[in-house]
Amino acid sequence: MDAARFDSTVQSFTKNWEFELLIRHYEQHAENTEKHLEFCVLLADLGLLENLHLFICKVGLYSLKKLASDPNSKYAKSGNAKILLEIYESEILPTFEHQPGRATGIDHELLCLSRYKDTTVLENYILSKKDDIFQIDQNPKTLMYLTYALNQLWSKTKESHTSKITLSNFSNFKNLSAIRRAYITKNVCLRIITCEESIAFPQLGHNDLQKLLGIIAAQKSRYRGAERAYDLVSDIVRKQLAKPTTSKNLGWNIKPRVAVCMSGIYRCGNLAVESIFENIIKPLEADVFFHSWTEMQDWPGLGGAGDEWVIRTFNKEILSKCPPTIRSKKQFKSKFPKSFEKLDTASLSEFKVEKLPPEIKFTKVLLDNDATVFSENGIDINNFLSLDSPNQAKMIYGIYKAHELAVEHEKQNGFRYDYIIRCRPDVFLKNKLTFDLLEDLKSHDVAMEFSKEWGPQDQFWYAQRAPALTMASLWSASLDSNSLSPFPLIPSMRAHNLILGWMTDNHLQPVNTPIKRDMNLVNSQATPPDFSAALIEDFTNEAKDLSQSQATLDFFAALKGFNKK
Repeated sequence: MDAARFDSTVQSFTKNWEFELLIRHYEQHAENTEKHLEFCVLLADLGLLENLHLFICKVGLYSLKKLASDPNSKYAKSGNAKILLEIYESEILPTFEHQPGRATGIDHELLCLSRYKDTTVLENYILSKKDDIFQIDQNPKTLMYLTYALNQLWSKTKESHTSKITLSNFSNFKNLSAIRRAYITKNVCLRIITCEESIAFPQLGHNDLQKLLGIIAAQKSRYRGAERAYDLVSDIVRKQLAKPTTSKNLGWNIKPRVAVCMSGIYRCGNLAVESIFENIIKPLEADVFFHSWTEMQDWPGLGGAGDEWVIRTFNKEILSKCPPTIRSKKQFKSKFPKSFEKLDTASLSEFKVEKLPPEIKFTKVLLDNDATVFSENGIDINNFLSLDSPNQAKMIYGIYKAHELAVEHEKQNGFRYDYIIRCRPDVFLKNKLTFDLLEDLKSHDVAMEFSKEWGPQDQFWYAQRAPALTMASLWSASLDSNSLSPFPLIPSMRAHNLILGWMTDNHLQPVNTPIKRDMNLVNSQATPPDFSAALIEDFTNEAKDLSQSQATLDFFAALKGFNKK
């Protein structure tokens, strides 16, 4: 594992308060990534002194002291590590080996009593000396020993007395590191939430519930784990707040403002756009922004259908007539190259705004000429190709332009949309999107289909305004990097992986959507071009052995008659 991957994993585990995973990560990779000193300081911060002892014994105290004394050390806290190793050598190591050490006073008692199997003595000591132990200016070394003592109690007993004392006092420590504060908070939380007399809403005054939530809330800006802990406590006490009736919040009857941003080539008529109107625009009373090109496809070609080309381009009836020997696109192309070329070539015609369904009121429409729009704006489209094609660049450009129309409308009218929906004008939507589904979304959610095979699909998604505009801003990042992929380490990233990379880079997560799509329905309304001459040529050459096959002849007869009026 390289250092960058190691550090990003450490950061993630730390932010999420996944301390057990954090320790395991260091145990597995600290030596290979030369993170020895960092691991020592972390173990001391978390009071895991037995783990620290085992690691030092494994690596060697002399070797670690040499690393800590190296003036060229890359570790910013090498001075802290040097002090820690001195404390280990003079206090911790002798105690663990049953030898006299230099620890005195509270440090000595916490360190020694934590080694007893019977934790009662340790607990009684902490309770009896709480005023001395929990001093606001307590030094970091004593706090390390206190954290070690708490770990011993938490691992061997179900006690709550010490946890309650800790809850009431530890947040005031001035010398408590951020990660030690987080670690103690999580452990106190896990052990005190079962105490109903403390973690419950009081009739009057205050109790440990407010203390615990206050300590957690103060750390939410730094750690995602604090948000999870706050949810945990809230979920436990929420049942106490059961109400006999359900009231409506102020403003409940004001509908959110919704924008539908449609982009992509117009293909094979209005069927898909009309489904978007019935299932999205109309029920949500949405404004509609549309970007497309000055040409439309009357016949889409076989596109990226792969081995599912028959069902994707035609229908089940045609599939049932297709001989098994040519069901895969590779087989079909091999046997019928001229027919394949004819069927795979899209038929284009001029597209104008007047061809859009008249019942839909489009708020803003922009049609670009894909042959000139990039060069006119100083963009060399050759820098944005994927598999030698500009189609993906055109897609993310179109998504951006449709959303740009919505933002322009916001500026002109002095408001912001609450939710934005991305649609393609050639993808049929089968069921209705509701306000309830929109209002369930969180600030990092993008509702979309996400499969284990392909990752995120790019045809339909919806989100709150900020993540929706972030999704659309991929084109800006591509322009800034002068490459389809804005990620220099993965310059060939494309298609679904490109969307996934952009979402990951921007901390966005997919959530499932119940809205169903049908990609085949629109294509199945198109009429194939006349490929009779090409078929004759194929039967004369590569497919000569199939020229008398009745099943093959019936299949091509069905293709020729598909959607003929």
